[in-house]
Amino acid sequence: MILAHVSEPLAPSTVTTQTVSVRAEGGAVLPISVNYDAIGDRIEIVLRSALVMDTRYVVSMGQGVTDLAGMRWGRTMCGPLPRGR
Repeated sequence: MILAHVSEPLAPSTVTTQTVSVRAEGGAVLPISVNYDAIGDRIEIVLRSALVMDTRYVVSMGQGVTDLAGMRWGRTMCGPLPRGR
């Protein structure tokens, strides 16, 4: 699971698999499910396929994600998956 903490409450109906994505850098979008935890102000992303070690993945929130005031959020976060043992 990937947890993305946000700094203010979001409109829950705007946090969907249409507005949040995970992709291998330079690759295809991975299948995911998405849940917005309004109490913790975080987006919970559950991956539906295995990740490849030492591959960089990009998590994006599209312009369709809005806060409660209707302001659009567009963010991209990325990071390498840690090496296995």
